[in-house]
Amino acid sequence: MVTLVCSCDKDEDLFEPFHHCIEKYWKNHPEIIYATKNIKNPFYKTISKNYPLDKWTKRIRETLKEIHDNEILLMIDDIFIRKPVDTKRIEIAKTNLKGNIACFNFEKVFNQKDIESGLNGWKIR
Repeated sequence: MVTLVCSCDKDEDLFEPFHHCIEKYWKNHPEIIYATKNIKNPFYKTISKNYPLDKWTKRIRETLKEIHDNEILLMIDDIFIRKPVDTKRIEIAKTNLKGNIACFNFEKVFNQKDIESGLNGWKIR
């Protein structure tokens, strides 16, 4: 598995605090790859694609073409990990990515109207 972190050049000031949080709370993290427009992240491999911010999904699609792994955990660099990562829960999510299930959101509470899915505490959105 690879962790793809969506970023942009204007978020360069987040590189160091993101790195600090990952290394503190997820010591055994998989390889991290940053997706940016032009700026290289000094802490992790960076794939730069020169698309403007309003084309960030195109940047991600083009970046994915350079990642040769079938399992990708997508993260956003301005959402910080603040507690130890439950790697076991990530593995449970990976085993349930089949059929019409394509995404797991690791936030505990997002929408109070979400319904229980029956997948070990995950909710359907």
